[in-house]
Amino acid sequence: MPEYSGYLVFNQIYKLESEIDLEKFSKEFTFNTEQRGTPSEPQRSVSEVMLPARTVDEPLPREFLRILDEEVRWFKYTIEEFREQKGLDDQGEPATFYVRDERNCDIFVTSDGYLFFKGPSGIVDESTQMVLKRLETSELNTLFEEVEFTPDFLLWLMYVYNSNNSLPSKIQIKRLTDAKVIGDQSEFGKSNRVSGSVDASLSAPVLTGILVGKDMAMIGGIFNLEGVMLTVDVESDGRVHIKSGQDLSEFGSEGRIVSSITFLRELCILWEHWCSLPPNKKYPPDDFFINSYERLQSAGVNVDYNIDPVIDEYRQKRGE
Repeated sequence: MPEYSGYLVFNQIYKLESEIDLEKFSKEFTFNTEQRGTPSEPQRSVSEVMLPARTVDEPLPREFLRILDEEVRWFKYTIEEFREQKGLDDQGEPATFYVRDERNCDIFVTSDGYLFFKGPSGIVDESTQMVLKRLETSELNTLFEEVEFTPDFLLWLMYVYNSNNSLPSKIQIKRLTDAKVIGDQSEFGKSNRVSGSVDASLSAPVLTGILVGKDMAMIGGIFNLEGVMLTVDVESDGRVHIKSGQDLSEFGSEGRIVSSITFLRELCILWEHWCSLPPNKKYPPDDFFINSYERLQSAGVNVDYNIDPVIDEYRQKRGE
């Protein structure tokens, strides 16, 4: 069982067009060979990872364990290759040696059709292409799309939190501590970011960026999932960084994986819910922008700019 201390970074997320038979997926995608990799020919394999029996002893909600047991399969894509290394042989003569190197990507597949990829970006890209290509040529033949948590989805999360409302989800934001907005270069810079804030939704750099038309690129903070507190950054390109928050640090490797996958799945369900909302519920109202502007004024922040363009933009998005 691999060790996962510290943090977990999921670099890519895909959604299949339909639910998936996990047994068929496992048969189609696991492959191995008795041969070892060589310097000229790296060896690739996909194996299924089983949670050890001790996982049930983790202080987790039973629902987390049920989901990973019944609705999620965990696979590991492995590349065994050899790196060239110069050195001296037994006689002290210059020689070339080949050092075995193994790179891994974890792939999590859910019965409702989500694929989560975790690992270094290089091998994640390769494993993603491998899975998607095999999907296209397999009897599963399932269409797919990449999940990107759009700037407006992140803005909606921030708006709901800012309004002291609850999310329609098992996930709730307990504290929003980090945020980033990006856009065209202006007198306010190309990007505005705040980290470790008491409330990032009230941050002057972030609100200023929003009011001048920049896009939300990331929100982060403490999220409550069924009583488990997770420190998470969610980025607009679909990258999710689950850090070692207080509760997560109390779990073993298995508990961290189970909690992270449960969170990621619920986040994707919330994203799907947001995508299905009518425009007047999907985008913040005028009051959000006007109140943000007035809050900055009251705090003594220079707000010598016109917010009509951003208000008009979101009126159009709401279909008004």
